[in-house]
Amino acid sequence: MTWCAAEGPGWSLAGYRRLGRSEERILSNFPTLRPADLRNALANVTAHVGEIELAVGAARFANS
Repeated sequence: MTWCAAEGPGWSLAGYRRLGRSEERILSNFPTLRPADLRNALANVTAHVGEIELAVGAARFANS
């Protein structure tokens, strides 16, 4: 299986936000994650969402 950007931690954190989880709740589940790290990860995902969606599509195609 090939690793893709969508499987990275930033994408996972963004997924929790899409599910409606608050920053506080996400941070409580990842005690080593600092608030600034979470904000940076979410900003990175937002900045590269197009690339991530392409990677997700490619991974789904490769695995089908």
